Amino acid sequence: MKANNIIWSVILIILIGGSLFMYSDKKLSNEITQTEKDTNAEVKEEINVSSVLTSDKSIYDFGDIDIFGGKVTTEFILTNTGTEDIIILNGVTSCGCTEAEIDGILFGMHEGMSNEVVVKAGDTIPMKVIYDPLAHGPSGVGLAQRSVFLKTNSSATPELEVRIKAMVTKKE
Repeated sequence: MKANNIIWSVILIILIGGSLFMYSDKKLSNEITQTEKDTNAEVKEEINVSSVLTSDKSIYDFGDIDIFGGKVTTEFILTNTGTEDIIILNGVTSCGCTEAEIDGILFGMHEGMSNEVVVKAGDTIPMKVIYDPLAHGPSGVGLAQRSVFLKTNSSATPELEVRIKAMVTKKE
């Protein structure tokens, strides 16, 4: 008889524990869902900016550069042509040989921007692009074409791409 009571007690404890677990899991799931809804609403508000981010040029050609000549740099001027502020949410480059810098924030292929950058309505901001022709080793000669991608909160220009190119040569 005692063994029977112990078995029923264990079954009862398991049922009560399972019910409590299921209830708390559902409550946590509902809280997470509500947080996701709140976050999505905030993101939609931020993305609903109609201003346009432009660049003074879409591509810059370095021409012929020596592979052992060191890094080369150019600058793109970014302009917010609208009436609302644009936030540059992130930036990446298409290759590890290329880096870019906006407002003191350096980023590349493997590491995006560490902070967001605000471009006020009507303002311009420079973006420096740095290319290292030796990044691919001493045999990395030939035409190089790279891109910088900027992700923004603008519905008109959610992503802006600018490009660089160079003919990498080896002077003998």
